[in-house]
Amino acid sequence: WTRNLPLRGSLLRAISHSERYAPLGPLVWAVTGKASDLTPPVVLRGMRANAFGYSPEEIETVRMEDGSKPEWGRVREILNVALKAAADYCENVAPIAYNGCLFIDENEVPVEADENAVANGQATPITIRDFSGIPVVHT
Repeated sequence: WTRNLPLRGSLLRAISHSERYAPLGPLVWAVTGKASDLTPPVVLRGMRANAFGYSPEEIETVRMEDGSKPEWGRVREILNVALKAAADYCENVAPIAYNGCLFIDENEVPVEADENAVANGQATPITIRDFSGIPVVHT
């Protein structure tokens, strides 16, 4: 099995996304709604195995949006933090009644939500079945 450039690029985009836009936990939680065998631990294990299987040389062949070269040590550090936070969110915070939903705020940005945030209208749960595009919220 050969790892490819688009997958490495996707990994780095996910890391950048988790740093600048939204935490990884809500996205992992949303993925769990796609199939019954996609539990948060399974998704997180797969992400970890895939991401940490890359060599420094493979990661450093990718260029970020600004043209910079990622540093593997920094990538691992960011990813460890993001995966740990995602696991904590999925295990301890995400409302089980909304399994497989992505929670968004009033600006349609993914957020970590609990049952209170949904009940108070601070977060809106949406079901996403197709992750190939950007979700559009219809209210």
